[in-house]
Amino acid sequence: MEGNLRYEKQYSESGKGKLLVARCFIPKGAEIFSEEPLISCQFAWNKLYKYKACDHCMKPLETAEENAKRLTNDPELALPFKEQCSVTKERHTQCQKCQAEYCSQECQTQAYQLYHRMLCDMLSSPSSSLNKLQEIWKNSHYPPETCNILLIARMIARIRQAENPKLMFQEFLSFVHDTSDQEQQYVHKLLGNQFSEIQTMVNSELREALFDEDLSEIFSIEGTQKFLCLIGRNGQGVGTSSFGTWVKNVEDLELPESDKTALDLLIDQIYEKMNEVNGHFLNCEGSGLYSLHSCCNHSCTPNAEVQFPYGNHTLQLVATKDIESGEEIEISYLDDCQLRRSKATRQQILLENYMFLCQCNKCTTDQDDETDESSDDDESDENMEN
Repeated sequence: MEGNLRYEKQYSESGKGKLLVARCFIPKGAEIFSEEPLISCQFAWNKLYKYKACDHCMKPLETAEENAKRLTNDPELALPFKEQCSVTKERHTQCQKCQAEYCSQECQTQAYQLYHRMLCDMLSSPSSSLNKLQEIWKNSHYPPETCNILLIARMIARIRQAENPKLMFQEFLSFVHDTSDQEQQYVHKLLGNQFSEIQTMVNSELREALFDEDLSEIFSIEGTQKFLCLIGRNGQGVGTSSFGTWVKNVEDLELPESDKTALDLLIDQIYEKMNEVNGHFLNCEGSGLYSLHSCCNHSCTPNAEVQFPYGNHTLQLVATKDIESGEEIEISYLDDCQLRRSKATRQQILLENYMFLCQCNKCTTDQDDETDESSDDDESDENMEN
């Protein structure tokens, strides 16, 4: 199989660390790889507000129609072409002890084998340290969310349940190469001004819930700091939607032009109503840690992008332009709107959120916008802050 891969991992001595390089020509639109995360979980507030997703793979548990009814607050709404919904409720299962819900028996079994066996009893007890830990996190991390402390709990459980715990521990540690000062700066940003107090509380509840003498370094303050930095800097956002999947499926149907126009109008009206009721919070949202994805460096002119084509946490990396053999495979850590902003603004966002000064080809060759520090977007942000 190794010879068929379109990429290879390399390590740069120039400060970039890990990177992925194309082993052959990769045409635009081609899949570079697909991978499941080492660990993933739904955001705490997202789950609290009844965005129902599989506790393992994050596939939605609501049908497209149920999802649309809830997000529009319209119990009378009815969708055509219900057979285009990908949710199969008859396959859903539930943990009898902690009531965690899954999209299939396969997901429940995989979760139990990887991490859930160690966490189940604690999740079923409201007074457990694990549930106290989640409350601490929720009370200091309000929407929009970027990560969930349960990722750390699942990481520790996966390490302890692994056939070779030390090897699994090293695999997670390979995500982060920051100095302790850089980690502290990032954790301060992640947790806010009370970061020291919150970090101590997180450390205390993690020790109470999951301490293992053989992995004692994980449970030191420094170990907690390292893992907080890990989930904050390397967590890839995951968003799933049964209604969104239904929309993609019905758009592929061969219909008479008049029916197609009516369907497009209905979809537009539903999305408008969803935005009125819920704003931009339309998806089951969470984050995951992906080994291959973590090797992809940032560029302001990326040649690849992340997609989630299967409606769950399985990540696919797709080429957005032709990639030559030997060329580095790069993604953008910025969204499309941020990529259109000035060089100074792009670099500021990356420095604040990822703690590096971007030196991609665009940033090193673009001199025209070097002093353009206040685009329309920047001014809008300033007005919102004021």
